[in-house]
Amino acid sequence: MIERKPLPELLAPAGSMRALQAALDGGADAVYFGAGAFNARQRAENFDAAALAEAVALCHAYGASAYLAQNTLYTDREESAYLHDAEAAYLAGVDALIVADIGGAALLRATFPGLPLHASTQCAGHNLGAAEMFRRLGFCRMVPARELPAAEIATLVRESGLEIEVFVHGAHCVSHSGQCLFSSLVGGRSGNRGACAQPCRLPDAKGKYPLSLKDLCLAGEIPALIDMGVASLKIEGRLKSPEYVREVTAVYRTLLDERRAATPDELRHLSDVFSRSGFTDGYFKERVGHAMLGVRTEADKLQGEKLPPFEGISRKIPLNVALTMRRDTPLSLTLTRGERTVTVTGEVPLIAQKAPMDEAAVLKNLCRFGGTPYTPARVDIALDEGLMVPVSRLNALRREALAALCAEGRDGRAIGVAPQARAVGARLRARTARLLTVHILRTVRS
Repeated sequence: MIERKPLPELLAPAGSMRALQAALDGGADAVYFGAGAFNARQRAENFDAAALAEAVALCHAYGASAYLAQNTLYTDREESAYLHDAEAAYLAGVDALIVADIGGAALLRATFPGLPLHASTQCAGHNLGAAEMFRRLGFCRMVPARELPAAEIATLVRESGLEIEVFVHGAHCVSHSGQCLFSSLVGGRSGNRGACAQPCRLPDAKGKYPLSLKDLCLAGEIPALIDMGVASLKIEGRLKSPEYVREVTAVYRTLLDERRAATPDELRHLSDVFSRSGFTDGYFKERVGHAMLGVRTEADKLQGEKLPPFEGISRKIPLNVALTMRRDTPLSLTLTRGERTVTVTGEVPLIAQKAPMDEAAVLKNLCRFGGTPYTPARVDIALDEGLMVPVSRLNALRREALAALCAEGRDGRAIGVAPQARAVGARLRARTARLLTVHILRTVRS
């Protein structure tokens, strides 16, 4: 029997709340986004503390993981702020931090030992030696450089002992991933601090574009990536529109679910969504050359403007609903989403004096999921005759069950400030206070 490899995670970008919603609407298994001063896309809208918690909760409601990009370098004076941003992410319930600073990774591991760390492509890891270092530092996942060919990616998957996350779509940096100083040197805006001005996209004195690469597209390599055992397929684009995120994510969702390569029509659609004179897979296939160069033409831009506007999440999550309403027994409501099941109980039903509840009356109020990500798929009602429950109590029971269903992430860690998170937060605030004291003393002495 031929082994059927598990599908990789589909990881989509979100530079704003609307883009995050678009990623979920497109079928992403996970979403990555930035918050605070230490993510590599400072020009994106990003998320403040309140929006961060809302974003994580929305991802978890849709059964998706939420990863925070904390993927720039920081200075010693910024250590407290760096930890503060990580604390906010931890308490919001993120599933992992994407980290670029090696010293920062050691600090995060010591402060938040239960929080998974992913080694960002900005870490410039591209071989088994780097993977071994990442593993010793406590990383569970590695995002290798985008310049790696298929054979070297396969070696990392097979021998690194880490999950391997691979970029499959989006902008290419003409430099080695995470090592470019061009923007910093010519404009004082460092890509390693999240402020790249993309001077490589500009023409030279002759009007040529010698450094502008076409966008990456591995939509034709989905079966190969599945066979390799890659853990996650990553779409670049935290500076892109919600429409871009939705359309690209939806295409890759279909390809993964059907375990196939993109058709010419699907590749054409991806190009219409966004391209720079087409796409390239030059690094992946070891065909590096001038054919990889490209710019975004006016015709490309016109195609992108034709995308239908994103108007909110239309995708719904099917729920199985089961209610037990028995004489002399508390109400019991069970909701099931995939492998996740919650059960809540309510009051003992009353003996009806005039109008006992029938199944139609229960259904009318039990399945009111408007304004939530859910829609009833299967409904089972076990109902004794002659009983009634106030509609307000039935609604309250439904709301309680929905809250319980949404209260845990994919890994079962509670969203919000759990006791262990409070303890970590207390230790962090004490550490921050000590750091501030040392900083003040140094300043006074100097």
